[in-house]
This record gives sequence, C-alpha cells and structure tokens, in this order.
Amino acid sequence: MNDIKVDLGNYKELGDSEQKERGFIWSTAIGLQSASGAKPSEYLISVANMNINGDITMNEAKALIDKYYDEKVNLKITQKITKNMQLF
Repeated sequence: MNDIKVDLGNYKELGDSEQKERGFIWSTAIGLQSASGAKPSEYLISVANMNINGDITMNEAKALIDKYYDEKVNLKITQKITKNMQLF
C-alpha cells in the first residue's frame, strides 16, 4: 500500500479518470451520510482512501467496512447482554 492521502472533497484534482471516479463515488456516499447527520468514522475514510488510491478494490473495501461494523455491532450486543445479566 502506498501512503498517499486523498482529501475526499478534492477528488476532481486526482490523477487518472478511474481514481477521479472512485473519489467522486466516495465523496458522494460520505456526503449523503453527513447530510443525514451521520459522521463517517476515521476507519471508513481510511478504507475510502485505500480504494481511491487503487490499493484495494471496491469489493475489498466493502468487505473491510462490513467486517468492521459487524464487529462493532457484535461488541455492543455483547456489552448489553453482559450488563443485563449483571442486573439479575
């Protein structure tokens, strides 16, 4: 992986057309997420940058993000169950 960081707001300034397209897709998705009041995680931005830079495919990005959020949800569920068990 390279260490190039991409400012998602400046995707139009990227090198090749595929990189610009990936930047546009991520910028749009994150913009829609922000418009609904959600703040993208640093992890999501990191994965977006890896995809924009061509280090990983969109399918790999989706798999990484799905795994990350599945683990976060599972952790929250486990914490709630543990907390509820302590009440008994």
